[in-house]
Amino acid sequence: MSVLDLTTVKDGTNLVDCIVYIGSYKKMLKKDGKNYYIAGNFTNKEDSLSFKVWDAPIIEAMSQVDYSGCVVKISGSASSYMNAIDVKITSIQQVDETQYPKSLFLKSADVPVLFKEFTEFIMTELSPNAVKIVQGIFKSENLFGRFKEEFAGSKMHDAQIGGLLNHTLKMLRIGRVVCQNETRIESIPNFKDLLYMGIIFHDIGKIYEMDLGVYTDISFVTHRMLGIELLVKYKAQIIQFFDEHFYYNLISVLQGHHGKEWGDAPNSVGAFLVHLIDMVDSQTTGIFDKIERNDVTQRAGGNSVYVDGLYLTI
Repeated sequence: MSVLDLTTVKDGTNLVDCIVYIGSYKKMLKKDGKNYYIAGNFTNKEDSLSFKVWDAPIIEAMSQVDYSGCVVKISGSASSYMNAIDVKITSIQQVDETQYPKSLFLKSADVPVLFKEFTEFIMTELSPNAVKIVQGIFKSENLFGRFKEEFAGSKMHDAQIGGLLNHTLKMLRIGRVVCQNETRIESIPNFKDLLYMGIIFHDIGKIYEMDLGVYTDISFVTHRMLGIELLVKYKAQIIQFFDEHFYYNLISVLQGHHGKEWGDAPNSVGAFLVHLIDMVDSQTTGIFDKIERNDVTQRAGGNSVYVDGLYLTI
């Protein structure tokens, strides 16, 4: 058995006992309107390869057990369809992930460098009370490891090991610029701490919502609620160092940072600012992810990327 180099698969390639990582797949209805097949993709860092399953027993097995985000051994054959290579799977079996860990197949940010900057930001930009709260929660809940490895999104928006850390740090940098540009923020007691802590905790629920970018069994609750559930445990400590108004403002950030289009509308200034900062980073990252993948469209004026119903010329 060996890890399959996705870039070497050509039309007519026979695959025998190849180790691959399944990114995602879904069950599709055939044209006859009665039977199903499965369509999905293998991923290996930046590379991706489509696959199909037509055999009923394998379709049933992959319907009963979710292989998304799993390392598996497969056999099959590759063919070309509409100028794209597609693998037909004829057998599939999960393998020991201690021998073939998921991290072998996943993109990764430079976690040590990012985490060093993250900790330096906390120590230099937050008040001593805010530092105690952030460090206390991270240590008590043993969050550091998961925070450094989890994705920020399953398929886009820092979809990589360390993505959550990277996304959070980029937002903190933007938040710092906001504070530098709008000096009246300093006139509101504890508001800078609220903004920075809101950014640090706004997506913390993703460590429960996902497992290396794959949604968990409790993901239907969403990371917003899972993050709030975490902070509720530390209500007394937060109020002790700040006050009850600060605590509920922090909760409002987690509740409303997606905005009314994707969740609850922001109901506080802190929530609205974190929402805007979140959108700046996620949209910017998404645009340049598309450019990097050459996911562009030829239109009058040159190459364009499609974002939120708009064709944006590069």
